[in-house]
Amino acid sequence: MSITSYAVSHKPTAYVLVLLLFIAGVNAYRVLPLESAPDIEIPIILVQTLYLGVAPTDLEKLVTNVLERELKDLKDVKKLSSSSSESVSIITIEFETDVDMDDAYEKVRDKVDKAKVDLPRDAEDPVLIEINISEFPIMLVNVAADYGMVRLKQVAEDIEDVVEQVPGVLGVDMVGGLEREIQIYLDPNRMEFYELGFGQVISRIQQEHLTTPAGNLELGQSKYTVRIPGEYKDVRLLEDLVLKSPNGNPVKLRDIGRVIDGFAERTTISRTDGIESINLRVVKRAGEDGVRMAERIRADLAALSPTLPTGTKVEVVKDESIYIRDIVTDLENNIISGLLLVLLVLFVAMGLLNASFVALAIPLSMLITFIALRLLGVTLNMVVLFSLILALGMLVDNSIVIIENIYRHASEGTERNLAAIGATSEVAWPVITSTLTTVVAFAPLLFWEGVMGSFMGYLPKTVIIALFASLFVALVINPVTASSFLRTSGKKLFDDSGVPTGPVLGRYHRVLAWSLDHPWWLISASNLLLIVTVMAYARFGSGIEFFPSSTPERAQVSIKAPQGTTLATTDGYMRQVEAFAQTEDNVKMTIANVGYGGGMLNLQSGGGNSHLAVADVEFKDRHERTHSTWDSIEAFRGFLSGLAGGEFKVDVEKHGPPTGAAVSVEISGPDYAVSTRLTREVKELLGTIQGVVDLKDDYEAGKPELVVEIDRVQAKLRGVDTLVISQAVRSAINGTKVSVLREGEEEYDIVVRSDERFRASIADLLDLRVTGKDDVQVPLRDVATVRTTGGLGSIKHIDRRRTILVSADVSGRSSSEVMLEVKALLGEKLQLPPGYFVTYSGEDEHQQEAVEFLSEAFLIGLLLILMILITQFNSVLRPAIIMGSVVMSLIGVLLGLLLFREKFGIIMTGMGVISLAGVVVNNAIVLIDYTDQLLTKHGLPLREALLRAGVTRFRPVLLTAITTILGMLPMALGISIDFTTFSIDTGSSTVEWWGPLARAVSFGLSFATVLTLIMVPVMYLVQARVVDVSRRLFGRILPRQS
Repeated sequence: MSITSYAVSHKPTAYVLVLLLFIAGVNAYRVLPLESAPDIEIPIILVQTLYLGVAPTDLEKLVTNVLERELKDLKDVKKLSSSSSESVSIITIEFETDVDMDDAYEKVRDKVDKAKVDLPRDAEDPVLIEINISEFPIMLVNVAADYGMVRLKQVAEDIEDVVEQVPGVLGVDMVGGLEREIQIYLDPNRMEFYELGFGQVISRIQQEHLTTPAGNLELGQSKYTVRIPGEYKDVRLLEDLVLKSPNGNPVKLRDIGRVIDGFAERTTISRTDGIESINLRVVKRAGEDGVRMAERIRADLAALSPTLPTGTKVEVVKDESIYIRDIVTDLENNIISGLLLVLLVLFVAMGLLNASFVALAIPLSMLITFIALRLLGVTLNMVVLFSLILALGMLVDNSIVIIENIYRHASEGTERNLAAIGATSEVAWPVITSTLTTVVAFAPLLFWEGVMGSFMGYLPKTVIIALFASLFVALVINPVTASSFLRTSGKKLFDDSGVPTGPVLGRYHRVLAWSLDHPWWLISASNLLLIVTVMAYARFGSGIEFFPSSTPERAQVSIKAPQGTTLATTDGYMRQVEAFAQTEDNVKMTIANVGYGGGMLNLQSGGGNSHLAVADVEFKDRHERTHSTWDSIEAFRGFLSGLAGGEFKVDVEKHGPPTGAAVSVEISGPDYAVSTRLTREVKELLGTIQGVVDLKDDYEAGKPELVVEIDRVQAKLRGVDTLVISQAVRSAINGTKVSVLREGEEEYDIVVRSDERFRASIADLLDLRVTGKDDVQVPLRDVATVRTTGGLGSIKHIDRRRTILVSADVSGRSSSEVMLEVKALLGEKLQLPPGYFVTYSGEDEHQQEAVEFLSEAFLIGLLLILMILITQFNSVLRPAIIMGSVVMSLIGVLLGLLLFREKFGIIMTGMGVISLAGVVVNNAIVLIDYTDQLLTKHGLPLREALLRAGVTRFRPVLLTAITTILGMLPMALGISIDFTTFSIDTGSSTVEWWGPLARAVSFGLSFATVLTLIMVPVMYLVQARVVDVSRRLFGRILPRQS
């Protein structure tokens, strides 16, 4: 007993199953986490080693090279890069996306432990830091008030604690504000008079300002804790601290300096639309529901607001969850719009009742898909939702074939139950085969590795699940509903004389008959059309692109001044950017962060971020803009080109996975001086290429340095050692944290430092006193000299080679087109010395990988389809007809690209062609299979069998094609209905991004439908005639065809 006959004979069970699937599917859809894009987990481990005071060149040799020699043997490493800056070495290990991070972490730790024995003894132990770039800020909370930045910082910290408790929040980065600090400013001249050095002062403060637990004391039946509270509660009392008492005369701290309850030196500045504030950047944990997390944060902030000091203003100025909702809503509107178009066609073609049986496949298949996605832990993101749009029309294909065949059998007088079982059995294998051919077309995409595979892999996974769900509905649910409720009109496809009924079928019958009478003419014309179309696209096509570009909703202006630039200078650059942003009509909000590089820049900078700044520019809603945001981007770039003193760049928001810069050139070689010269030449050449913007490199010249060189002989004579000199200079210039002041749960640093007027020049530094033998204060100039120098700011390695990266963005042209010109120009003009290499990375590297994989996937998909077809027909001749129709469908794809003046997208159009290959064969299978049945079971002549099969399958073939096309039509045309406002919506960024794939499938399938209805019968006829002629020529060598 087949599954169909079992379901028809157990209808109550089938209906209860439908109810259960409906309930479970709705619940699954309700709880699926929402995301704008899939989480791309690029596993990265950083190995950070501090070696204070060591120059980049020495650090490279002593630390970085030692660690890299061990780490190079790790497996599954995609890229090994490093940065050796002053005092810090950071090695970045990027693993393949399928690596188990726990295992990788252990292996890295083992390698680092092995290398420790060869590291300098006074270097700190390497620290391993695990990073996932998919964990990104999803919300920015702005905190402002009128009661001062110190108290505001405390309030912001309280808010930070509340936000960090929300499930799904990985962490919160705070930018801006002032940090309270207890500053002890010392007068070196008075210290010399009292024969006190920095070390002595620091030691006395640490000895006096402390609380010591002294154990427990049992007194009678009680046990008491003994504690000696020696910490000062009032900072003013610190000035009375006795440092020494020669001859009974106490020398107090106030005698050599002053204590100030002040602020630490500012490291960041934050403003929103020019108003200073504190920004809290909320980072989402990978895989969490960003929308629900944002809702919880907003609710917690609303509950906290009444408890905050009067005048506090807490505002969510940037919320990624709103963008996520917009994307999800936009795609849902496209799904509903496509669904309504599909239902409309079905109702017109099949009648309300019969169309309802077919339409049942759409929601039920989608609900089953949601259940599977939830079980697999998949989030509801833009790729998954577009996959459902792609599958929307295909979901009814099987049901159309099943219901049409049941309707035909019932119209011929067969009882409904028998018609449901018999008709389904008649087309079951063709339906299963057609589903499998579509599935195997998508199946190779499941094995796409790397960043692209992690991102686009959700598409084949979702489509395959949906197709199997629709197959289940077609073979089980549709026969049950049809056997219960199907109504027939009694109208037949053919009258008693065998002539098709109805004007449409009659006209098609005449066209097909004429085509069968002129087969060679049609074969020649179709092949000629294919050749002409390919040549026309080669001549008039718009080129190729990696990913389609879409209108940006936001942008980021990055500022990178030379290392050593003060925070105030960098802030001056940022204020100019903010002032320009206020003049741009499309700008809704500007959030400036000075001293903050964003992302991993903060960690890798080593020497502080005072030279870095970013401005997040939020554009108005697309319906409120006066002009394209692309024009706004170009306006920003034009303004920034007039600024000098640093690198200024506009980063445009992009959909899709991270792929690096559009233009990325790596120059590698042993000598940095030569690499620097080559870098200048490369930048000059790239600057001549049209469309190249934001050209920069990652070479960092060393910031100006004052080097204190110790005369060890003179130091020894005066009883001064290097440690004492280092501590004195560090304390005088940078300051030394000696302890903390505790007030409640808060702790504030106590820092000892020279008074500002004694650290204003090199002369002040040379006048610094260090403690020598018998506490004699020795001027630094007697034991050391000071010279100015510079050098490399940092030394970068990629795969253990010294490398400088030159990168740029592209405007007005496709990155693929520009990179072809870049490679040609550098190959012709750039002369590389022996031992120096140029490598192309970034987007170009990902593009080459994608082209290679998609080509293999397309070939493997075709071979799998061919194998299934050969198994279905037990012949290699019938599949040849179907595979020919797949190739001819490319005509529609190329014509669509020419019509819309679109570039051939490596990812979008490429995946559209692969999707098309699976869809095109479906109708051809059903048509050819029915033709074979008419020839073998009914004994009809070949021409009559082709005509009858064409007319019989005309409506299901046309309906399956139209429903698939209409399902994607809103996305292809960029027009849908906004069901929240019941208005027509056009031109969203989601449509711009996914539209090329939708148009590739729509146009390709449109042309393929004509091929199926006309050319497949013609090719069948030609093939049969060629086989007959060959048999007459070669006798029994060829098998007999029906």
